[in-house]
Amino acid sequence: MQLHISPSLRHVTVFPGKGVREFIKVKVGSRRVSYRMLFYSLLLFTFLLRFVFVMTAVDTIDGQTKCSSI
Repeated sequence: MQLHISPSLRHVTVFPGKGVREFIKVKVGSRRVSYRMLFYSLLLFTFLLRFVFVMTAVDTIDGQTKCSSI
């Protein structure tokens, strides 16, 4: 079995061994991540983190256990 990877990492070609001429081509997307995509991902992550924090705080405040006062 032979594996050929193009320099741009967009094509990966696999050749089965023992004289078989059929091969499989797999396209791989670009590995570059744009700054816009990074920004939107970070924005979504912070929104989800805030949502989880607020839901946890509300659940803790409205919980059945009473706070012990010293």
